[in-house]
Parts: sequence; structure tokens; C-alpha cells
Amino acid sequence: MDGNFITKFCPSRLCVYAISQLAVPVALINARLSEGLDPNQFHFMHQVRCLDVGVACGGYGEVRFEVKVVPRVKDTKQPTK
Repeated sequence: MDGNFITKFCPSRLCVYAISQLAVPVALINARLSEGLDPNQFHFMHQVRCLDVGVACGGYGEVRFEVKVVPRVKDTKQPTK
């Protein structure tokens, strides 16, 4: 099911701890869209990181996401498996 992510453009497996960090910026973007404002002009959390401590500290590794809104284009990419 598609929601804030278009599943056919996402990897087949995503870390729940990394995705959980997107809750606040996605809520800010949705609020700005509903108010008719530019969704990319929120004041904080344009980048988020997962909660993993990193390989150096015994974790699996860190991931950083850049959060922004881009226009949807026609389906030009094949779905990932």
C-alpha cells in the first residue's frame, strides 16, 4: 500500500528504526501542504539519522536521510525487488 512512500520506488526492505525518524518531518511536510505553503520550507529536520550507534560502537551502521519534497514524474523506473 502506498502512503508517504511510493513502494515501487523504495527498497524492498527498510529499517524500521531509520524510518521512525521520518515521522516528524513528514508530519511537517503534510501540515505545510494542507496549508498551501511550500512543503520544503520547514525550519528543521531536513536531514535525519537512524538510531544505530554505528559499526565502531558495535552496531550495524548509520544511515542519514535527506528529507525534501519533489514533484512526482511519470513512472520511468522499474520497481525494486
